[in-house]
Amino acid sequence: MSLRNYAGLAILASLFLGCATGGNTPKVVVNERITTPASIGIISFRDCVIPTQLDDCPGSGNVAGPEYARVLATKAGVKVVPLNRPVAGNEALSDEAAVTVGREKNVDYVLNGEVNDYYSVAPMTYRSDRASVSVRLIRVSDGTVVSFQTETVQGANYKTPADLIRAVATRFRDAI
Repeated sequence: MSLRNYAGLAILASLFLGCATGGNTPKVVVNERITTPASIGIISFRDCVIPTQLDDCPGSGNVAGPEYARVLATKAGVKVVPLNRPVAGNEALSDEAAVTVGREKNVDYVLNGEVNDYYSVAPMTYRSDRASVSVRLIRVSDGTVVSFQTETVQGANYKTPADLIRAVATRFRDAI
């Protein structure tokens, strides 16, 4: 094989792998690491609001928020505090309002976020489940966003959107 053929195969392989993994690029930005011990208040996320996904979107925030809570609770020195969402699941919650809720519960940080996509398919249909979230970890004392993540993932047919969100939450936990 010539060098040109090897180069062509390498390009095809990278395209295939990118498509097979959903083209996902993990995106966690850490402006500053959290100091521990710390308490993180977690508000259920806003549901995805895609009109054509009415079977999957309602309640998706009530899946994503607790998945992040479970994962973050495994970080040494972190205490997770569930917080009530003061607005409906399909309504936006500003970071300022999330900080207010955090202050009322006396936590160090609050996690506010949105589910942007939540698609679940029947097993063995050869289609992929997918999930997308955007989250911000905010220091309650001054309202500063210390970390944020926007990530879209697509998984094999045997993975649920909750499984995908758990993997995304694990990357977030490990970064902060």
